[in-house]
Formats: sequence, structure tokens, C-alpha cells
Amino acid sequence: MDRRINQYSTFAELYDQWMSPSLYDSWRDYVIKRVPKGSSILDLGSGAGHLGVRLSKEGYDYSGLDISEDMLTLAAMKQAETSTSFPLILADMQDLSDFPTYDVITSFCDSLCYLEEREMVVQVFKEAYQHLEEDGLFLFDIHSVYQMEKFDGFSYHDIENHQILLWDSFSGDAPYSCEHYLTILKETEEGLYERFEEVHFERTYPVEDVIEMLKPVGFTDIDITADFEQELTAESSRIFFEARK
Repeated sequence: MDRRINQYSTFAELYDQWMSPSLYDSWRDYVIKRVPKGSSILDLGSGAGHLGVRLSKEGYDYSGLDISEDMLTLAAMKQAETSTSFPLILADMQDLSDFPTYDVITSFCDSLCYLEEREMVVQVFKEAYQHLEEDGLFLFDIHSVYQMEKFDGFSYHDIENHQILLWDSFSGDAPYSCEHYLTILKETEEGLYERFEEVHFERTYPVEDVIEMLKPVGFTDIDITADFEQELTAESSRIFFEARK
């Protein structure tokens, strides 16, 4: 079974508390600078709907796709809270065979890093290329190799709203990979704590490898930046790719 399907079960409930809203504002602004208003966008790994709400309010024809039903449930709740409406699709980004074409396909928040094998990433690139209009854009980001190495030994512990999070990360067996071990303790009405444990796998690739995966698929004019409009350096954390069909 694909580990991505179950990686966001309990974690999804606390997702909103840990992700800074300013990050989604930055992704929104990144899209706005590159994509005309009214364009059709398919967002791969759309998560809890934060970016979808922002882009739909800006006038984009946005659709969100995710493999996690829990994340899409959060997105539906976010739609109700914000009086917005856009399609939410439960599907695997590796198979878009039943989908139409779009002006733009996006995948942010290192969603592609949850694919365990290089061949899976290449398959997503192929699907994105095939489902873009001519001259369409594929916009995505991944963790840098530098950031992935920093995850080794990372530890974050937090208490909020009667819930305790223990987050510890270590290097994985695959090159440029890591495993995030999450322990969540949720207080019950009786004052006891219920324990949940999850493991999240992520893997990234050097920039040169990603380019080597994009070009044979057919993508051209590949532009690379880092950390929301910054110049790429050896210590950049998040790498952004803009590839044109």
C-alpha cells in the first residue's frame, strides 16, 4: 500500500495549527506573479485547502487534488468557513488519465517529496506534461538537499489545545531522504491522553537530477529559484521550479 495514503490521518487534525498562514500567502503571491487571473489550475497534493481558498478568491479556476481523504475533509471545512467553492478530488497524482488539460499545474509544500522512488516523480512529470495546454506551466517546489540533511536529528515538541506533539526526524535509507516520527497525545474528555504514532517519509533530489527528469518528458524553459523568489544558494531550503510545456 502507498504510504502516502495513511501518512496524514491523525496529523491532519493538527495541520492548521503548525503551518504558518504567511507561507500560503507566499505561495499565492508566487502563482499570481506567473499566472494570469482566470487561468485553470490543477494543484497536486492540495492538502487542507489553504492555497485553494486564496487562489479561488483571486479569480483562478482552481481544482485541488490529494491522495488523503482526511486532508480533503479539512479542505471542505475550510471552504465552508470561507464561503468559497472549488473542486476537491481524491486521486493519485501519478494517474491523471481521466483529467482534462489545464493552463497550469502546481505542486507546492514539498508534496512531491512524499514520492518514494525516482520513477514515481518522473511519472508525475509525465502526467503533468500530458495534461497541460500548449505553452502551459508546471510550478512546483521540493526540499533542497541542504534542508534534507538538516532534518537529520531535528526535534520539535509542542503543546497546544490539550494536545502534545513530539516530532523527531532522522536520515532515511534512500539518498537524500528522511523519516519524520510523529507522536501525538490527545487529551480525552476524561482527562486522559490517547496516543497516536505516524511515520512520514520524504525524499528529494539535487537540482541537476530534477532537470534531468523534466527535460526528457518535454518541458522547456526551466527556471529555478529558491525560498520564494530568492537566488539559489548552497544553503537554500526550498527549491522552486517553473517548467513550460
